[in-house]
Amino acid sequence: MAMVRLMLQAGLRISEVVNLEIEDYRKIGSVGTITIREGKGGKLDVVKAVKDICRALDEWIEVRGQSVDNTTLFLSTHKKKMTRQAIHKQVKPLLEQVSPKGGITTHSLRHTYCKSLLEVSGGDLVLVAQMARHESIETTRRYVTPSAEEQWNILQKLSEER
Repeated sequence: MAMVRLMLQAGLRISEVVNLEIEDYRKIGSVGTITIREGKGGKLDVVKAVKDICRALDEWIEVRGQSVDNTTLFLSTHKKKMTRQAIHKQVKPLLEQVSPKGGITTHSLRHTYCKSLLEVSGGDLVLVAQMARHESIETTRRYVTPSAEEQWNILQKLSEER
């Protein structure tokens, strides 16, 4: 699902997903970009779209159809701009499959994005802050701080290794 990929693999906020227009997605070859016209604080930004995101967006645009008068990328079944609540409702069943106990929200996908970046960057918090488009590194630190459950799982793994 394209919306999930945008939040999980590009770190988009749900409000940014809601406000995307078809023309905000550009692809040259296998490299894509997404223009965020209404980011946090009203900022304009451009993020890179990896191959998985491009494929999901291409598939979505094909299903969505180009002939619709509305230029919003993600439309409801009534061909109107989706709301944050509509996206939450649509994504919720997928999140419940991943975590039947609950606790995962659409915003959790952005946290996962930041934690994944931290892991693959070798712990470069400055890079993660830049890619997450955070103004403050302290915001990024909150995003990547392990939860109590994650801390417990690490302790259990340490115990198992000894």
